[in-house]
Amino acid sequence: MVVDRRRFPWIVGAVTVGGLVIPAVAAPGSGLMPLLFVGSSVHVAATFALFTFADVRRHARANPRRYLIAPLALTIAAATTAALLPSYALQATLLGFFGWQLWHYQQQNLGLAALAARALGQPPLTSTERRSIKTAAIAGILALVAHPQVTQLVDIRPPAALTMAAHAAAWVLLATALLTQRRPLAVLAVAFPLPLLLTTSPYAALGGMTLAHGLQYLLLVGLVLAGPAEKSARIPEATLLLTAVLAIAGGLTTAAHLHHGPAATRAVFGAYLGIVMTHFVVDAGLWRFRDPFPRQWLGRRLPTLLAPVGDTSGAGIQSQACQRPTASATSGSTPAPPRWSSPASPKVPSTATR
Repeated sequence: MVVDRRRFPWIVGAVTVGGLVIPAVAAPGSGLMPLLFVGSSVHVAATFALFTFADVRRHARANPRRYLIAPLALTIAAATTAALLPSYALQATLLGFFGWQLWHYQQQNLGLAALAARALGQPPLTSTERRSIKTAAIAGILALVAHPQVTQLVDIRPPAALTMAAHAAAWVLLATALLTQRRPLAVLAVAFPLPLLLTTSPYAALGGMTLAHGLQYLLLVGLVLAGPAEKSARIPEATLLLTAVLAIAGGLTTAAHLHHGPAATRAVFGAYLGIVMTHFVVDAGLWRFRDPFPRQWLGRRLPTLLAPVGDTSGAGIQSQACQRPTASATSGSTPAPPRWSSPASPKVPSTATR
């Protein structure tokens, strides 16, 4: 599954556009649900596949707050909240969850745009370009506030004045952000929330964004799992891993529909939300290229994309001396971080689900 660095932006663009457009043109019952299953639950479950790497597990043990404490806290808090809150209050809380999801989508788009620039040997994204992609996330959140029923879980009807104001502000922010972009993938990243501004159809709007985001993420995870070209794929292990991911995804999909009923049932739905939020938090750590571990680990797994132009062997990733570990570090802590021969890209996180 090795991707030529010059083709990588085109593949990302095709996956993104296809994901956004397919739910807008397909009828909800015409094979769309399996696609949404892949783009939502399967992509969240794929995060667990990254922990099959010993390096990732060592990194997680060395950083328990992000990879252990935060997931447990999120899952317990979400399960408790879903079980105890009345329906209207829970819906208001869910609106906050979906806002975080949209922000997560744009963080992944930001990382993909930065990764594409590096693969093509272009200068890193400017602060203006990065700010515009994040501004587009705010526009999407405002559009969600204007029409929360697009989530199919939030039935809050905001006042007409608030709807109009939020929608207008979203258009202004998105249009302003688009005017600052020149690179194709950066333009696509800014335009990513556009379906939310154009339609209130759940499938065409949030469904399309979910599918596009999930396909982006599965592309990245697939590249990482495949590794460098010289690493031969092991079919039995790959089959077992795919089976496990699909099984986890099936459980997530079942839990995603338990938002009604007794408190115990709603608690399962809340735990599902906690797992999805855990995916947000874990990805924000594993794909943030400005941090030492992702630079080292992803540099080894994706040398074709991350090495400097003209160097597909990964030789551009140089070792550097590491500070002496603190007293709390164990012998199994993350190895000394490498140094890029050019500026590091921002994080590439993702997921969310519906």
